[in-house]
Amino acid sequence: MQELYTAHPDWIPAEEAGKIVFDSRMAQFDADMAFVRKQASTRAAKAISKDPACAEREEEKLQQLQKEHEELRNQYSSRLQQEISAQLTDMSGDGAEREAAVSDIERKVDAFRAEQEKAAQKQMETIRQAEDSKIRKLSDALEKLQIAPADRPGLPEGVVLRVQNLCMYFGGVHAVDGLSFDVKKGEIFGLIGPNAIDHPRQVQSLILQAPLSPFGFGGSYGEAGAPVEPAGLGSGAACTNQALLQAIRTGDRTLPGQVIDSVYVAAGYKLPEAQREKYIDSILLCKTGDDMCQGDSIPCAQWPYAKSGGKGVSNTMSVQYCNLSALADVQPQMPILWIRGDKDVMVSDHSVCDVAVLGQMGVLPGYPGADQFPSQPMVEQMRYVLERYRAVGGRYEEQLISGSGHGCMLDHEDRVVALLQQFIL
Repeated sequence: MQELYTAHPDWIPAEEAGKIVFDSRMAQFDADMAFVRKQASTRAAKAISKDPACAEREEEKLQQLQKEHEELRNQYSSRLQQEISAQLTDMSGDGAEREAAVSDIERKVDAFRAEQEKAAQKQMETIRQAEDSKIRKLSDALEKLQIAPADRPGLPEGVVLRVQNLCMYFGGVHAVDGLSFDVKKGEIFGLIGPNAIDHPRQVQSLILQAPLSPFGFGGSYGEAGAPVEPAGLGSGAACTNQALLQAIRTGDRTLPGQVIDSVYVAAGYKLPEAQREKYIDSILLCKTGDDMCQGDSIPCAQWPYAKSGGKGVSNTMSVQYCNLSALADVQPQMPILWIRGDKDVMVSDHSVCDVAVLGQMGVLPGYPGADQFPSQPMVEQMRYVLERYRAVGGRYEEQLISGSGHGCMLDHEDRVVALLQQFIL
């Protein structure tokens, strides 16, 4: 408190003295708390670098720490103001007595600061212990995953990553079981999940390019995605094109080429031959089987006599497991761009990949009628969820590309790039 008497050799109004005491002590308190938050942030950053999936949870903890700091600050401010007001109001006598009173205030403030710093340290220790526990669990999981670094002897030339015995769950479905693969230099290999829903704070904007329905692929009806009973009927692996799977197994390039020409691009559009051949090559790289691409299906008494099983990638898109309608309520909200082609026959309100539509066309015999097995309005279902998102303050725009098929970026690349640039910038 030396500055009080240096600046004011004569006695000064109590409110001025109180202001100086208060400001100096609050500044110190904020500095101390800033140090605590920095330490917690450092710990969180280390955990996040080892486990990206925990980023949102760590941010929530830091926000809680910030909230508690503000509450402590308010308590501190109130108590400090009360102490200063009471002491300065009662001050009388000479300078020595007044200085003694101010020193008494300082001692009380120091004690209060020590109390709050102890509480903050305890909070930080709790965060540290929780982070250490997650890091240990992640380390154990990584050891089981067996990821070989690129410089480990024994990897074939050109292989930069080898993964063995990978297991992956999406909701209730065992999407990948014991998957092993090599990633070569220049290749892109991805496993997807509902990141915008699970970790919205990590997503600044969301681009949907011809997405499947938020209620999965096949086996649902109406804008709200009610499942055809029993749940999973005609969806997931149960609606997989068996002829295409057989072509993949045998290496037949004819049917994959027809799929690219009639589904992935608009009818009549001709891809450059070299590009088309690369896409066929990529289709033939798909791994088939119950644990891989198509997954397993379960016989069922109702038409089309099969429902989705519990393994494989295709079953992750089954109405039985896939429900992304939570996007409507995600917080914080991000701007959404939805791009689709008006000639898309795969993701549409009358998809040629929907068993109900194939039944109506006579491709699948025995169709019981739309009253028992209605087709899935995929576009209508997506718009239903996005309109709910808009109703609670979210922003989305739907861009329909005229003359484009399922792969807008293939048959209308310039248009898609322009939309992306406009949206992002």
